[in-house]
Amino acid sequence: MKQSINLREIIYIEMENKNESIASGILKYSLSAWINLIVGFLSVIITTRILAPDTYGNISIFISSTGFLMYVVSLGMDGAYIRFYNEPPGDDTKNQLLYKLLVIATLICSASCVIVSVFFYSQLSNFIFGFISRILVIAVFLYTYCQIMLRFLNITFRMGFNVKQYNIQNVFINCLARVLIIVSAFFTENYVSIILTMTVGTFIVLLFYLFKQRKEMIPVDLTGRISLSLSFSGYSEFMKFAVFSAPTYFVAYFNTFASQQIIRSNLGAYDLGIFS
Repeated sequence: MKQSINLREIIYIEMENKNESIASGILKYSLSAWINLIVGFLSVIITTRILAPDTYGNISIFISSTGFLMYVVSLGMDGAYIRFYNEPPGDDTKNQLLYKLLVIATLICSASCVIVSVFFYSQLSNFIFGFISRILVIAVFLYTYCQIMLRFLNITFRMGFNVKQYNIQNVFINCLARVLIIVSAFFTENYVSIILTMTVGTFIVLLFYLFKQRKEMIPVDLTGRISLSLSFSGYSEFMKFAVFSAPTYFVAYFNTFASQQIIRSNLGAYDLGIFS
């Protein structure tokens, strides 16, 4: 009888510890989300007071367009990265998987930026902003590229259970743009200058984390040798998962972008800044 009671107590204690562990894990990983919420709330109050509505409207459409473009270009590979992080496709290691994703993102963004900025920049710029600006089109692709790369690096921290670095990086990714907008607004009201400051600042943060996480990006294979191969043999399941998971984020960001585009195209950037 005593043994039965002791067994129940042990099971109960283990369940309590497990529940506490789960709750603790949720709290640790959600810390950055709460910080982002607070900073986002404060930044809206400040930016709407120091920026003219048309400036705020153009910045808002830039952010929503890059957010939408980010998930168009990545095509759900960030979700697939989470799914296959501990079970890399083919005979690849975690490092090889990350290496290939970063290289592919770099090639797609670079090629798209060159082609569009040379041949189609006027059409894209006019569609997004309502006026023609090659420099803003380049900024759109560069900022999108930074967001994609930082997304993959952030997932690496998360899946590697590096909670501290995950939270710090997550705050950087989500709050840096807001802080740079506010700081820039004290020196200029030109939205092009503010957007370029935000883009360059984000690019600098990306370079910092590429250096900081360089060990995770070295494509070391199962034999311990460095392999620069970009072979995607055995990646069929990975790509299927990516494509089928893409609509989840795609639709959400498209909704934001489309809503802002409707307001801008019908009422102008000034009214978009007010409604944003």
